[in-house]
Amino acid sequence: MSSDTAFFFQDDSVDFIQFLNQKQYSKVFLLADSNSNGFCVPVLKQLFPELYNSYLIVIPTGEANKNIDVCQVIWSTLLQHRADKQSVLLNVGGGMVSDIGAFAASTYKRGIDFVNIPTTLLAMVDASNGGKNGIDFQNTKNAIGGFCNPCAIYFNVLFLKTLPDRVLRSGIAEILKHSLLASSAILNETLALEIHDFYSSSVIQKSIAFKSEIVRNDPMDEGIRQTLNLGHSIGHALESFRLYSSRPLLHGEAVMLGLIYELMISHLLFQLPIEIVHKVIDFKNRIFEDLSCTFGYSDIEKYLWNDKKNHKQIRMSLLETVGNCRWQVAVSVEQLKSAISETNLLLSTLNKE
Repeated sequence: MSSDTAFFFQDDSVDFIQFLNQKQYSKVFLLADSNSNGFCVPVLKQLFPELYNSYLIVIPTGEANKNIDVCQVIWSTLLQHRADKQSVLLNVGGGMVSDIGAFAASTYKRGIDFVNIPTTLLAMVDASNGGKNGIDFQNTKNAIGGFCNPCAIYFNVLFLKTLPDRVLRSGIAEILKHSLLASSAILNETLALEIHDFYSSSVIQKSIAFKSEIVRNDPMDEGIRQTLNLGHSIGHALESFRLYSSRPLLHGEAVMLGLIYELMISHLLFQLPIEIVHKVIDFKNRIFEDLSCTFGYSDIEKYLWNDKKNHKQIRMSLLETVGNCRWQVAVSVEQLKSAISETNLLLSTLNKE
């Protein structure tokens, strides 16, 4: 796990509050969105009554609000309450809250401490852990941001009980991604799990540990950490494409679809067995109810080219085999169009069965 981040799980709650007390922060600020404020902040304060004396900052829910305008609200509130360099910001919520909260904290007065308290499955196994932070800009996901590790992360599965099913399911895609990167044995175990199995502490901690080990070996995303982008090139493009639609895709939903399309590209470029693509589609149909997104290359073209990984060529992380991922693979427009077309046809066929 990241060397300068302390990890605490629900059984470590006493240690977590002792950790905060030992830091002797001058002021404690809680950042939550309107959902996590209503459902998770009360749970957190019951666990840690000391936090009743903290300052609360509430921002609007949703990826569409992960922008510079909302970031200014956070900075303004910190200034209004005279937050100094010895203050701390606790980010209570899903991936959007940890992304924007970490960005706001790492830039306020050139950086104050922040703690991530993920309340969604996706934030627990992915967004809260790894040091990446950022905001969206001009419809481009995470266009502005940097690297700064939280001083601590506190995980507690109690928060998952406050979430609607759709939000809970969203995080499963990241666990599936870790399994594809790990091994065939782990992938088969994951594909056999029922929905409720993904919310257990053991499954979550294994996924956290998998990502943490990769981050530890490549903290600045210069090599093997880029394998964690599997499913995210097309996934991020789909998320941006649908951001202002009547039903935006949640990040995990976009990644689930992105995995399917990028596994098809892996099949076309590296002969990844097509059975793997079939299994992942079957998994999607079983776990993600009614998840679909009809699109062509032209719908996501501008979002793909705005991806920070791309320069002159579209580049992706793709599987040669399960457990063996190559990063910075150049994919031509024609290859991408072909893969999208073949995947759309396959999805249509399998969804009817």
